[in-house]
Amino acid sequence: MRKAIALTLALAIAVTMIVVAAGCGESQQKEKQALATDLQNLQLSLTQLVNPNTYKSASTFNSTWTKIQSDYQKVVADAQKIKQTDVNNVKSSYNDLKKAVGNVSSDQSIQQKADAIITAGTSFITSLQQLANSVNPSK
Repeated sequence: MRKAIALTLALAIAVTMIVVAAGCGESQQKEKQALATDLQNLQLSLTQLVNPNTYKSASTFNSTWTKIQSDYQKVVADAQKIKQTDVNNVKSSYNDLKKAVGNVSSDQSIQQKADAIITAGTSFITSLQQLANSVNPSK
């Protein structure tokens, strides 16, 4: 299951980068490029959610989670600078992921939450792909 999710994440990163980069026109090109970069960084951070080593200790997981939170804030800020961009779905799926993570205070608690976190993370990635597609719809 984790291999399939890892493969999905890798594919998502590639597709998102192609879609966002290809749609950059003259207007708001700088904002779209910033969004593309931050989406890539966020999706790379999210790949750690399927890495079994991430769940071996609470400190390792919390480090990964802190990076994801930071990258998420950048994506939302960039997306809101682009006209007619709706980030509600991304915010909703991020909140679902945040709830799945909850309060990770011990190695045992993180291991117990791993499946729920992976499921919510996969949904979050899907919403990020939808955001990229909405910024640069197919012509």
